[in-house]
Parts: sequence; structure tokens; C-alpha cells
Amino acid sequence: MDIPEKGRLAAHVLLDAVSVAHEETGTTETHAVDVAYRRLAEIDAFSVTVRDDGDELDVAVNLSDLLGASLVTLSWLVEQLANERDSTREDILIELRERLDD
Repeated sequence: MDIPEKGRLAAHVLLDAVSVAHEETGTTETHAVDVAYRRLAEIDAFSVTVRDDGDELDVAVNLSDLLGASLVTLSWLVEQLANERDSTREDILIELRERLDD
């Protein structure tokens, strides 16, 4: 799979957060997100550039490695679940959207 190294590391951080948030360790999802955010910052999975020209600030955020990691991970999981259920990717995505809206 052709994924940039920062994206690969970011995907592992996201999976670690899911793992920790759902183990019976007492770790809350909020804590898992905080830990993941710090780790994503450590590996430079995103960047923020701020330019001050004196009159106003110009802020640019680059999330391409993080978004790429999320897309690769979610796409693979959706495909696996669709295959396991003998369903389609579209049906899985509809179901996931419904779950997010609950």
C-alpha cells in the first residue's frame, strides 16, 4: 500500500485510540482522544502555519496525512465489513451514517 510514513503512523495512533477507549481499563474516549491528539502532534501528522503580517493573522492547517490515514483505515474496514455481511459498501456507509446520527 502506498501511504506516506506520517499517514501510516497516524493510522496506528488512531487504532491505538480505538483500542484504549474500548478496553476495560477505565480509559474514557475523551482521554483516548487527548492522548491520540498529543501523539499525532508528536509525529507531525498535521501542521499549523501562522503568519502575522501586522494587520491580521493568516492561519493554514495541513491535515493531509491525518485525513489520508483516516480514509485508508475506514475504507478498508468498510470493505471488510461489507464482505463479512455479504453486503455492499454503500449499505455499510448508510448504516454507519445512521449510527453517527443516533
